[in-house]
Amino acid sequence: MRNDEINVSVFREMEIHFPGDVYILAVWIAMSDQAKSTPAGHRQTTLQGLAAIFSSAYGIDYSRPLSAQDVMARFRDHGIKGNPLLRLGDDIYATNAEFRHLNGR
Repeated sequence: MRNDEINVSVFREMEIHFPGDVYILAVWIAMSDQAKSTPAGHRQTTLQGLAAIFSSAYGIDYSRPLSAQDVMARFRDHGIKGNPLLRLGDDIYATNAEFRHLNGR
C-alpha cells in the first residue's frame, strides 16, 4: 500500500526552533532523497522520518529536550496527520531559482 504524500511547502510557516527551520530541513531531506534514488527505486522520507531527523539535528538540550514525538505533536497541531511521504512540489522550482537547475527547469 502506498503512503499519502505531503508537499514540503506546508512547512513554510512552521517554526520549532527558529523561523523556517522545518521547511529548510524538509527541502534538504526531499532533495537528498531525490539524489539517492535510483531508476529501480525511489527513496522517500516519511513525516515520522522528518520528525526523527529534526529532533536529532536539534541536538541535546537538557533544559528544553525535543523528541521525535514532540515534533510529531507540533505537526498535528498544524493539522498535519498520518505519516505521508515528503514530496517536492513544482512550486519549489518555480519560486526558488537556485533549485531550478537541479530539476532541469
